[in-house]
Amino acid sequence: MACLLKSLLLYLVFSHVSCSSFGLIEKYVEKDLCSSPPTFIFIYYDGENKGKCMACESYKAWLGAQNGKLDVFTIKTLNFFENPKLALRFKATQFPSFFIQYEDKFKNLSNIDFLLLPQNGLDSHQKYSNEIDAIFQNPRLIENLPVISGFRSPNSLYSWAYSRVMCFVLGAAYILDHISSVFPLWGIFLSIFIAVLSKVVLSRIALEK
Repeated sequence: MACLLKSLLLYLVFSHVSCSSFGLIEKYVEKDLCSSPPTFIFIYYDGENKGKCMACESYKAWLGAQNGKLDVFTIKTLNFFENPKLALRFKATQFPSFFIQYEDKFKNLSNIDFLLLPQNGLDSHQKYSNEIDAIFQNPRLIENLPVISGFRSPNSLYSWAYSRVMCFVLGAAYILDHISSVFPLWGIFLSIFIAVLSKVVLSRIALEK
C-alpha cells in the first residue's frame, strides 16, 4: 500500500512539473513560417474556462519533459484558442495536430495511421509513450510522408486567405449558435428575410418617387 501511494505521489509530482515545463516552451508565431531551424509544431486547443482538448493534456505533459527538443527538432506550441488564424493556415481543426517544418517545407505527422503499425514494419508490442514517441523512434515513418509545399504550404498566400475565410465562417457559426440558444433559427432567418424584403420594397418605392 505504501509503495502504491509513493508511486502515485511521484506520478502527480512529475505530471505537475511536466505541465509547468510545457508553459516554458516557445510559442509558434507567424514569422516562424519562414524559419530555417528544424521545428516540431504542436497544435492544440486550450480555452481555459471555455473548454480544452483532453487528448492534448497528456502530450503537454510529455512534451514538457523533453527539454525543448525532439531529436533535431525544436519544439514550438500553437494554441488554436489564442491564435486561430495561424493554426488554420495548417488546416488544423482536429486536436492535437503535429507538424514538422524545415525552412518552407512541412510534413503533417497526424497523417500517419497507427492502426497500420504492423504494415509499416513496426513492432506493435513495443512500448511507446505515445504516437509521436513512436514516430521519432522510427524515423522512416517521417521519410514516407509527403512534403507540403507550394500553394498547400501554411506559408502560402492561399493558406493565408483560407485561414481568414475559415475564421469568418467559424466566428459566424459561433455567434449564430449563441443566438439560436435564445431565439429559434427559423425566427432568425425569417427576420433576416423580412429585413431584406423591406429594404428592396423601400428602394423600389424611393425609385418610383
